[in-house]
Amino acid sequence: MSIAVLGAGAFGTALAISLAGKGAVTLWARDAQGMGQSRENTARLPGCPLPEGLFVTEDLAEAAKALTLLAAVPMQKLRGFLRDNAAALDGKTIVACCKGIELNTGLGPVAVIREVRPQVLVTYDDFGNYGHPDHVQAHRVAHYAVALAAARSYRHDLGDAWDVAKVYWTAMSARAMREGIKEIREAGDLQFMEGLDPDHLPPFAIDDDDLDAEIDGSPWVDAKLDAMRAHATQISVDGPFFALSNDVAFRAWGTEHYRLVKGVAAPVPGTSFEDDLFAGTGV
Repeated sequence: MSIAVLGAGAFGTALAISLAGKGAVTLWARDAQGMGQSRENTARLPGCPLPEGLFVTEDLAEAAKALTLLAAVPMQKLRGFLRDNAAALDGKTIVACCKGIELNTGLGPVAVIREVRPQVLVTYDDFGNYGHPDHVQAHRVAHYAVALAAARSYRHDLGDAWDVAKVYWTAMSARAMREGIKEIREAGDLQFMEGLDPDHLPPFAIDDDDLDAEIDGSPWVDAKLDAMRAHATQISVDGPFFALSNDVAFRAWGTEHYRLVKGVAAPVPGTSFEDDLFAGTGV
């Protein structure tokens, strides 16, 4: 499947870098020439080189030739961007990768869902993954937006109703976490996750029986860690996220787990896990 990321801010660039690990990806950017020459987004994501499979262009029509478009433009510009480029984007599968609300209208996810019409939405669980209040609120807003977007009688001015086929919660496998902690400690590092008992893990560790998807993201581990380093105000670069050995890190960050909370699961035959969040949607 060909993919294009529309928008070259820090998030859009990190998203494009991550996806380019598995195949060719197009990044639509206003400074495509500069980024193409330096092979880096020095203004928004310095220190993260663009991989060989990432093509940067200023031509939206060229980017829109991809089968799937990831809209990573700022929320304040999303509506105008979709309106001004309706011809180029017509008939395309568009996934909204932006957050927040339009300040001048107060409109947010419901309007975006009805305009973009995504097949899949991913959010946090009701605990906010690890109890972060912003994540808990993101969970509430996402679910309420999905429900309202599907309500035929709600806000006709926002467009036709749209029912998101599948909703997932991000999750951390209790099995994988337990095995990883024990392996690191057996190797001699007794300070890693000090105070955390691997046999009595906190609520964000989910048993495999409650997980529905296991996604292999190992080709993008380096890009994921680079993206995390870019959030230096929230994640300490000398913290446990970056202290793992290469082998353990690739296993810890290379496999992602999700809980399906809306829609029909389509696991790989002979297994209990999906390996594609779009499985069963026809995309």
